Parts: sequence; structure tokens; C-alpha cells
Amino acid sequence: MDRLLKLLLFVVCLTIVTPSWSANTPEYTFEHLTLEDGLPSLGITQTFQQSNGFIWFASSRGASRYDGYSFRHFYFSPNSANHISNNFVTVIAEDKQGNIWIGTEDGLNRINLDGSIDTFKISDGLASTWIQEIFIDSQQRVWIGTEIGLALYQEADNKFQQIGDKSIGSVTAISQMTDGTIILASGEGIKKIVLGELNITDIPTKHPKFKPIGDNYILDIKILASGWLAIGTEYEGLFLINLETDEFYHHTQASGLMGVSVTSIAQINKKQLWLGHYTNGISVLNLDSNTISAIQHIQFDPYSIASNNISNIFKAPSGIIWVANGAGVSRLLPQQHGIHIYRPLPGGGGLSGEVVNMGLAYGSGKTLVTGNNGIDLIDQSTQTVAPNFFDSFTKDTKDRSHVWSLASNQNEIWMASNKGLRLFDSQKKELYFFDNNKGNPYGLPHQELYTVLPEPNGGVWFTGYSKVGLSLFHPEKGVTKRFLHTQESVYNSEGNFSMETILSSQGKIWMATTDGIFKVNRENGAYQHYKFGRTENKPDYIRVSSLREGKNGVFWAATEGLGLARVQTNADSDEVEITYFTTEHGFPSNELMSLALDEKNVWVTSNSQLIKFNIESHDVDVFDNLFNIKNLSFKAAGAHLWKGKLFLSSSKGFIEIDINSLKLSQFSPPLEITKVLSNRVDLYKNINKK
Repeated sequence: MDRLLKLLLFVVCLTIVTPSWSANTPEYTFEHLTLEDGLPSLGITQTFQQSNGFIWFASSRGASRYDGYSFRHFYFSPNSANHISNNFVTVIAEDKQGNIWIGTEDGLNRINLDGSIDTFKISDGLASTWIQEIFIDSQQRVWIGTEIGLALYQEADNKFQQIGDKSIGSVTAISQMTDGTIILASGEGIKKIVLGELNITDIPTKHPKFKPIGDNYILDIKILASGWLAIGTEYEGLFLINLETDEFYHHTQASGLMGVSVTSIAQINKKQLWLGHYTNGISVLNLDSNTISAIQHIQFDPYSIASNNISNIFKAPSGIIWVANGAGVSRLLPQQHGIHIYRPLPGGGGLSGEVVNMGLAYGSGKTLVTGNNGIDLIDQSTQTVAPNFFDSFTKDTKDRSHVWSLASNQNEIWMASNKGLRLFDSQKKELYFFDNNKGNPYGLPHQELYTVLPEPNGGVWFTGYSKVGLSLFHPEKGVTKRFLHTQESVYNSEGNFSMETILSSQGKIWMATTDGIFKVNRENGAYQHYKFGRTENKPDYIRVSSLREGKNGVFWAATEGLGLARVQTNADSDEVEITYFTTEHGFPSNELMSLALDEKNVWVTSNSQLIKFNIESHDVDVFDNLFNIKNLSFKAAGAHLWKGKLFLSSSKGFIEIDINSLKLSQFSPPLEITKVLSNRVDLYKNINKK
């Protein structure tokens, strides 16, 4: 069946509601282009990037050039400057001069450097005007695959030469091996053209499974980085062939593919092959392990791929992956690899709530996260979630106290909540409640509790709003110590509260508060107050949202207004020296929310960005476009590191980042001048010239 009919079938499939597959995971965070953004049609058949950076979309309603902000459309419109021969565009390519070739169901078009458009028909040497493939080889020759044969462009006379016999039928895909050999998919199967020759011959292989490939309609072929040939078929899945050794792999639904039709093949990296399917999303083939995973649409999830109807997958030189599908185009930025976002999923299996306050390592490879709908358990090894984990340990499953923070000490997990303290004994698997209602027998103040910090000698320190101060609680004795809660305390009189408390190596409690840092002696409550600001005489009221102890008496503080603060303590006194690293040093913002430390770096979040600060060199790396989540904001004191993974709490879920996989964008987009105006007169009309 001809490729055009297949593309028409794809457009029809846009109206079909396809099921959501449980095999999908929210590992990939896509953003989307739709009709609302300016696409002329949801029937996108191909994505292509021009050498000057423009993205082109082939669609059922013409060809569209996208600059990242706006579109320029080319369509059937006689007497228009943007007129092309037909609206159903099948393929787009660029030649060595920078001309754009556009293949349609009725005619081949070329947009020249000066903006003029040439149209080629049968009278120009084409055997058919149904254009199915355009390929520019390593010698910059332009090959055209049509419904009934192959043609090669002859620049000297601006015509086409028919290559081989028309009996080979439809030429649907063309690729090239490293030795220059042209490989093409035809109605008679896989053929080749040796470099320097113009004869179409058979592939010299004796593998018994190779010949039957010719009985299948071939949708796509690609030469992989390893030199293997990948063949995507309509009904028989994917074939991988080593043409030198005759090694052979055949992947079908029985071996794990999401669908039998492979509409598009894209090698994402040396290990990973993405395979598009008409109605079954994307299969991700690991070439090392020969295992297959899935990327599929999740209903009502705005970050999953927009549709399971996949027509084309394209990896741009910048690393951006474009997926043409039944709902437009989905885009995955390269910086987002190595990131997993745990969030609520429409079909279940995700977090119990969208907002996550903090996470706490629990056992080996597991994390407890507390949010607006309860406490969930995440298993990082399987990337699965057990929602409302503690419900199985209590009869009162209706208790939905808002837990602000978690802390652990051996077998004890303490929780600070709006209803008091909670304690989970992980060895006994028992959950205990210490409510803060009026007249409670524990001496707990009748106010929300915000932070918990286990006391090495037993019990837990907790903080809350101003009058709560800093208090020590023991399960059997109740509240045994209270500091910073009287009116004489600056902490109370100024109405402060803490966002994080840590125990220093010197045995003091350091508190990140709404007015700098408080350092407290656990024995007698004596404290030092370190205010943050530009002058000693008139310091500002600066919030410290997160706090960590580093090496050699240094503490690091994320502040809301003064960037990252380095607090150098003095072993002989309570004096400290504070150094600020701000936007002047490369930070994108001075409003920071959380931080975590490794041996060389301070990992910091602003409201919505991740920043890496090198402790020795003071270099600042900002990971822009890392998350691609609308209305994302990170939580104060919501970061921790565990075995090379950074975990971040946010308003949009719990984020796991492999910091060893993070890469800054190395792509430098070319400068393109598209218009020069003088007195409102356009002096420069070229649209493709570099």
C-alpha cells in the first residue's frame, strides 16, 4: 500500500480514541505544539530542522516554518508568494545551497534562497508526482522517491533522471551507509545503489529472513551508528540487520514492541532507538540489553506525549526530540534526560497529591514523601509509588493531618504536622499519635508544628510558629525543654518560625528561620542570632530557607533575597564571617529555596531552576529548561542527595535527578536575519540564506 494512503490513514487515526497503556512512565516531560500555537493541522507527517536552525513541519495542510515563536505557512494558494503545488505535504529536506525541497501528494517544490518557489512535475523527469521521500546524500545529490520509482536531480538542466526500472514500485525511504552505498526501501524490498554507480541492485545477503521483508510494506529505514540497518515495516515490526555479518534481529509485539507497525525510526543515542507506531505510542529499544520500554499518552496528563498516533520522530542537532503525533507535535528537551518526576497519575499508581513538602530516605532505595494528600512511599529501583503508606499501620485511615516535615533516627521516623507529632517505629511497624489539641497530656503547644530534629539522646526537637519556639519532646515524658518561646526571645518577639533545623558536628542546633539563623545550645537554650544583610548597623530581615553544614566549619545557607550564603564559623568564638554569592556571580536569582551538598558542589534551587555552585572555583552552572513544567515552584528545605541522585520537593510532584547525567546545553544556535526594515520598507526578503 502506498505511503500516501498510509499518511491518509494516519490522519484518519487522529479521530480514534486510543487507550492509555500502563507501560508508560512519567520519565519524559514533553511540551506540545498544537493548533492554538499556530500549527496549520494536527496531521503532522514529518519534522525537519534547517541548517540555519528553523524547524519545518510537513502536514496535511501545507508546510510550516517555525522559529520558536511564530510560523510561516506554505500552502496551495495560486498567486500567493507562499504557493506550493499541493497541501498534503509528505516530506521536507534541504540541499547544500540551503534550498528547501517540499514533497507533496501532487508535485515537488523547491523554495529558493530568494524566496521564489519552483514546482516540478512529470514533465521535469519525475515518474510520478506522488513524492514519498527526499534524501540528500553525502555528495549533496538530491534523490526523490516517488510512487513509481526513484529519480535523481540534475542541477545542470534543472531536471530529474529516472534511476532504475519503474517496476521497483514505490520508494518509501532512503538512507546511506558510511561507505557511500545508497539503501532504499521499495515495493520490491530493500535495494542498494553503490557509490559511483546508478544501478539499483539487490542486497547481497543470504539470511533466510531477509527476503520476506520485501513482502512487507516498509515505512522507514535508518543506518544506525553501529552500521546496522534498521527496517520499520507495517505489519511485522522492526528488523535489524548487519549487512556484513548477516546477524539478524526481529522485534515484534511478541518480543515487546508496543505495536506491529513501525512508522518512524530515530536513534537517540548509541544505546537507544525510538520506534513510532500508528496507534500505540513509542517503543524504546535498548540496543545493548535488547529490552523494550514504552512512551505513551496518559489521559489528562499534560506532560505525557500528546497522542499515541505517531507519524514521525526526529532528533535535531541541538538534541531536542520532536515527535509528530495525532495531537500536533510533542517536544522533549535534551536537558531533561536523567530526570524522573513522581506525580499523581489519572489511572492511579502515582503520588496521592501534587504538592510535595519534603522527602526522606527510607531504607535502601526508597523515599518517604509528604504532601498535601498524605505520605507516600517511593521505590526508586522500580520507580513505583505506594500512596498513603502509613494507612496500613493505623485504624484511623481518615486522619489526614498535614505533615510539614520528616526526620529519622535509626528505627524512628518523626513527623511534624498541623495536629502535633507523629512517630513511626519502622521495626515494630507501629504508628503513634501525639496530638496538640488543647489540654493535651504531652505539653505540646496548640499550634502547627513545622520541623522535627531527632535528639541523639532520645526524643525529638520540634519547632513551629514563634511561641512554639524550640522544644524537646520525649514519647514517655512529653515536652521536657522549651527554648525561644518567651517574649524576651528575639525569635518569639519578632514572630519568627523555622523552615529547617540541623544538628551541627559541634552539637549545636542551627535553625534556618524567617530572620537569618539561630544557633542554640541544647543544654541551656543559650543562642546566637546571625542576621543576614548588607550592613552590620542595619541588617535586612532575610529568610533562610535551607541550611547545610559543609567542611572546615563552613555552613551554607539558601536565602530569600541575598542568594547563597557561606557562613564561616570560628572555633574560638561565636563570631561568623558571611559571604554572599548572588546574581553578580552568575546566579539567576537571589531568591533561593533549598540546597544540598556533595563533595565538590552546592546544589541549589531558585523558585523554579536548578543551580550548581562549585565550592572551590565558585563557578555557577544554571540548568535552564530542565523541568519544562508550568507553574513549578520548589519548596523550602526540600532538597536532599542520596547515592548520586538529587531529590527535590515541589508544587508539581517529587523530582529525582541523576546528577551524573545532567548536561548543560552545548548548542549554539546560528544567527538568522529574516527581515531588514527601513522606513517600513522591507530591504531583505531572502528566507533561507544563511
